[in-house]
Amino acid sequence: MRPALKLIFLITFLILFIAGTRAYGGDLYKWVDHNGNLHFSDSPASIPPEYREQAEVNEFGESGSKKPLRKATKNDTMEISPEPVETGNKPGLNKYEIPYIAYEGAAKRIIVAVVLNGYVTANMALDTGAPGTIISFALAEKLGMLHHNEGALVVTAGGIGGTTPAIRTVIDSIRIGGAEEKFIPTTVVKIPSSAFEGLIGMDIMSNYSLRIDPRRRMVILEEIPSSPNQPGGHDEMWWRTYYSEFSAYKKGWKAYMKFLDTKLSESGISLSTRDLIFSLKDFSGKQYREADRLFFKLNSYATDNAVPMSWREY
Repeated sequence: MRPALKLIFLITFLILFIAGTRAYGGDLYKWVDHNGNLHFSDSPASIPPEYREQAEVNEFGESGSKKPLRKATKNDTMEISPEPVETGNKPGLNKYEIPYIAYEGAAKRIIVAVVLNGYVTANMALDTGAPGTIISFALAEKLGMLHHNEGALVVTAGGIGGTTPAIRTVIDSIRIGGAEEKFIPTTVVKIPSSAFEGLIGMDIMSNYSLRIDPRRRMVILEEIPSSPNQPGGHDEMWWRTYYSEFSAYKKGWKAYMKFLDTKLSESGISLSTRDLIFSLKDFSGKQYREADRLFFKLNSYATDNAVPMSWREY
């Protein structure tokens, strides 16, 4: 079989075999105050009473897909305490003001400077419609994610237009102004814009009360009080979601390597088919080792943050 046909076979296999990436995200509430400032929060309890009737909700499905925008209803807010919500800073909680680039042409994206892994600065767009963090291949190159010996974990990422080849990885840290998050599962895809190199999604923004001040061109992030039931700043669903995802990659590639061994043991296969199977075995082995590396990284992060063993089931 010619090399070009081998490549076509391999790409077809990847698209059909590898599950699309999952992402953790919750509902997002949006409202505008009397000064024209735009606010976002993942909790209806943070909506001041006078703005609850005008608040809108972005919902995300289990796979991270975004549902149509809708108005908040009594079902969203029925369990909210009738007491007024404090809008000032609470003791011990930080507030960060970050200047932003005023939109990107007609798209009206808000773009901020972000520091990744402590040494790479890039312009990234805040996207409340994205459940997870996304970066471009060029930014992944700058971070050295595509240069280690085993290669990157190849997956497919879902979007409005269908699925596209992508890479799954983990960014150690992301800093936006003074706000910093650790261990961010990230998808690497082609970014169709030269104005920014990635998207900051709700996996990061849900840890803050987000306000946009268009007059001063500032994004204001206010810390949400931490809970003792959120080791590493994440709830049980977050941990279960990523343990399930990362273990699925390992199991999938291991099962495929076993399948290839079975095919090799069959009699009567041609030399060209045997060569192709060996090529696929080599690639699958690298993918399995990369999946195992990411899983080990997740497990180490869980151990460092004393995550209950029951949350690590997969």
